[in-house]
Amino acid sequence: MASNRPLVYAVAITYDGRRFLEGCLRTLLATDYDNLRVLLVINGSSDGSEDFVRQTFPEVELLVLPSNIGCLPACNQGLATALERGAEYVVLCNDDIEVLDQRWLSESTAIMQNNPTMGIVGYLEYINHDAVLPDEVKAQPVKHVAFFAALMRGEMLRQLGLFDLEFTMYAGEDDLILRSRRAGYAIVQLNVPFLHFGGGTTTHGDPRTGYMQIYSSLHLCIKHHGPLRLVAKVMRMLDVACNPWPLSMDRNDHAHVRMRNRGNVFLNGWLILQALGRNIWQLRPTLKRRRVDLEKARQARRRLKRETLQLPITGMTHFVESSNSSSPVRARDGCEIADIQQPSIS
Repeated sequence: MASNRPLVYAVAITYDGRRFLEGCLRTLLATDYDNLRVLLVINGSSDGSEDFVRQTFPEVELLVLPSNIGCLPACNQGLATALERGAEYVVLCNDDIEVLDQRWLSESTAIMQNNPTMGIVGYLEYINHDAVLPDEVKAQPVKHVAFFAALMRGEMLRQLGLFDLEFTMYAGEDDLILRSRRAGYAIVQLNVPFLHFGGGTTTHGDPRTGYMQIYSSLHLCIKHHGPLRLVAKVMRMLDVACNPWPLSMDRNDHAHVRMRNRGNVFLNGWLILQALGRNIWQLRPTLKRRRVDLEKARQARRRLKRETLQLPITGMTHFVESSNSSSPVRARDGCEIADIQQPSIS
């Protein structure tokens, strides 16, 4: 029997991550949602992941890449495949996650269905099974969510495009979030926990990892902000990476840890110079991509405004437009949206 719920694709990316796949795929497939398909992108793995999934989880759709093409290109291929197959919403997730609350997708899609200006939904990250499931699911407006698992509106991706591949390793999700916010879409985080083991395939303390973090952070700043912001960014990088006694380093910030890598201040200074030089060399194409993205965001913003104005007031749950409102907004199934501000789409 066909479901009347929107089609959702969960797209998981794996590279030699067979040790995580049993928990990840088992819990995704156990989700309490009757129109979910799971697509696993095997990014050039050589650990038998393909055979394992075909034998253990035959219902999982596979996209097998012959070699490791990098994280963001693999994500783009998975997202494009899901959109081509008609997905209204796409969950992009790591292979090292496990679902802890089967309500996560039903609640998320209910909120997004009732709020067409909501573009991305994130979740809480836990590193063990001690998470307590909430009695009532709530959504909090945020400026950023972690992409270990993130639900995105398919129409938003069709309008704005997928990940900018110039970011290669880091900051690609930050770029997508900034583009979606500029188009008028809201970002929220649900108080629904996910287990995220972490670890990944990158090596901490590796100069190449530090260089890619520095390059991507500078590239993001150039693409979305002005020259004064860039100067401030470089000064802070010099403090974090090159100051023997850094004043602004947050050791809980993974980006800072990667920039600091082994603490060799001379090497880190050279990496900053290299990254800055590469960004300056690529300034013209970066500014061109910025103009293209701005135009896409403007078109998406106008379309979103038209669609929102055409909706009947009784047919959707509205964002709270005034901070004086004391009553939280709820989706039809009881999910609560706490103090969400309506994005300006004028």
